[in-house]
Amino acid sequence: MRLRFDDACVTERIQELSLCRSKARTKFAYDANMAAEFDDRDAGTTTASVTYHLPAERLREAVTTYYLVKVTGPGTVWDQIFPEWPNFRIILSGDWEAHFAGEPNQPVPKIGMSGALERALWAGGSEGVMVGVGLMPQGWPRLTERHANQFTDRLAPLSEALGPVADELYARLKAADGDAAIYAVLDEVLGGLLTERPEAALVAQAHAALQDPQVQTVADWAGRFGLSSRQLERFSQRCGELARCYGERFAAPTMVDRKIEQHERFV
Repeated sequence: MRLRFDDACVTERIQELSLCRSKARTKFAYDANMAAEFDDRDAGTTTASVTYHLPAERLREAVTTYYLVKVTGPGTVWDQIFPEWPNFRIILSGDWEAHFAGEPNQPVPKIGMSGALERALWAGGSEGVMVGVGLMPQGWPRLTERHANQFTDRLAPLSEALGPVADELYARLKAADGDAAIYAVLDEVLGGLLTERPEAALVAQAHAALQDPQVQTVADWAGRFGLSSRQLERFSQRCGELARCYGERFAAPTMVDRKIEQHERFV
């Protein structure tokens, strides 16, 4: 793993091959040098690099990072994606597919997104470039008016969340000349969508409360805001899926099945 910071200390670059697949066999590598050694031994090896970049200052309460995934070689690179917050993913070239356990493989939309994930999946990509945008908990209500629970554990066209802006974003990213231009497009387009909504502030407060060790149950968590557990559940489904994904400290059945009002924290 190699970290690289620019003059403003806002760029992290990781050149890491988490899973390489050649025609002959599957190979693992943990840095660019090891991947290069594989290339020398087997011209069929496929490699990947991921570059992370912070968004513009005004977007940092809504967006975690931008990231570029670049795959080179004739095969497919597979990576496991663990439960996470919503992400926008725009495939500029190449093809990706995803696999949830117990389900058939499905294509990843070219102009797509994943909602809050409460289960892991495998994603495989061919040679090309994918642009990603990770959302902060409060980023969802600041960038879209759609209810968050409509996207839980789903891959969907980005237009379902952003409307026609999704196609505009894709066209501008395709025309961008270089990484810096891609980041500039993301800053401009997402900055134009950014709104101030009172529910976003509550989402941010709820997320911060999860980091307090005194908060031991969902009832404790809801009580911080003068809400019942049920009220907090309804709010989270509409404004950010806090109870499903942002509330990783708690067991899931209460929020998914709506059967219990209070339960124990994960240890």
